[in-house]
Amino acid sequence: MSNDNIISDEQRRAQELLGAAEPTTKPAMKNRLMQFSSGPIYMDLRTVSEYDKVLQDYKPPVPKIVLLVNNKFVGLPFDSELLKEFGSFVRDVGEAIEGVRIRDSLLYSDSK
Repeated sequence: MSNDNIISDEQRRAQELLGAAEPTTKPAMKNRLMQFSSGPIYMDLRTVSEYDKVLQDYKPPVPKIVLLVNNKFVGLPFDSELLKEFGSFVRDVGEAIEGVRIRDSLLYSDSK
């Protein structure tokens, strides 16, 4: 009797006792392409490949943007033109407030 037959017999006995194995799942594969992190702001562009538990393989990677402000997730649309327009506005705000100083306690408050 070859080792292959022994292993097959053992596997068959285990399946009879334990039942058929359920498909396993694995965590998504994430690949960070670029990131920004300063003070209370974190943003990255990444690809994410979710695991298909039925096919037992990873799906094709999908690009995603992750943005956290004060450790809270903020949704951003995946829209190139909108992000460039928003980035331009943020730059303009930065220039407008250049030299303005406020107390640190007011900088990152959660109050509305």
